[in-house]
Amino acid sequence: MAKLSPQVSALKAAHWKQRLAPHLADGEVIRGFASACHLKPATEGVAFTNARVVGFNTDFASSDGMCVVFAVPADEIVGFDLAPVRLVPTMSVRTPSGPVTFGAFDKTETEFIAYFLDYLQREGVDPAAREGIMQLRDLEEQRRRAESQWEAAQNGVQVFGEPMTPAQWTTIHEHSAAGEMPWLVLNSGRAGQLVAFDDRVVLLKKGHLADEAEGVRETTIPYPEITGIEYNCGALSGDIEVLTPAHPECGDRDHWLKLHRDEKVVSYGSTSMPNALSFPKPYYRQALPEIEQLRRRITATQERAVTSA
Repeated sequence: MAKLSPQVSALKAAHWKQRLAPHLADGEVIRGFASACHLKPATEGVAFTNARVVGFNTDFASSDGMCVVFAVPADEIVGFDLAPVRLVPTMSVRTPSGPVTFGAFDKTETEFIAYFLDYLQREGVDPAAREGIMQLRDLEEQRRRAESQWEAAQNGVQVFGEPMTPAQWTTIHEHSAAGEMPWLVLNSGRAGQLVAFDDRVVLLKKGHLADEAEGVRETTIPYPEITGIEYNCGALSGDIEVLTPAHPECGDRDHWLKLHRDEKVVSYGSTSMPNALSFPKPYYRQALPEIEQLRRRITATQERAVTSA
């Protein structure tokens, strides 16, 4: 049975153990739990196993409901520090590649944490879990290699609008197939992004109307379904619309302008339309040659579909 620090209840430990189980290596067993927490990236606890020390977050939105945020195998621990940082006790594990900070903990847990870290550094990886840890290392190396390839490929993507942030690239990566890269991104910052792949257009918007649940709304429109790409604008701003039979072009331009002048009206416009993205006119003008290229690709795809039929 896992030992618990003074700040971890039996109920919380049972919850953590259940959520952490799918992430353990073959032969790995949890020996103890502490409450050391980190803000960015967020963690809520630390597990000491017979092979490593793991910082985790059970609220992380992942397919299996659990995310291992930090993990240091026992044979990589060269030391540790439990000294206060800004008067708050903080757990940091030293490794050959640098320190890993697991976060703050309560001072009543100092002896408990020191015991397990000292044990792992002294004993190393349990032979029963060694093969499983090696497999995890291989998977982590593959993940790092894939991330490096993705980051390198970003330089080949045509981007117009606001400068891309790492978080925006991550969102696009999450909505891409394995090994896939878009060729065009129209970035309207917080309003969202229009992402063009070889076979589809994806609109990504953060959040919902009227402060509803946060998250990213994805609208995917395959090339064969697109009937046109139009831009409706006023003096400085406008909407780029990906037209489909389900979302035809608004025929009343005066109605469109009126609705964009009146913030209380949301029945039309990029905020409520899944196929439209707010995009300032200066950015649209810069991106126009690539948007024309997108139109040509869509037409070519549709012509090939007709020919093959």
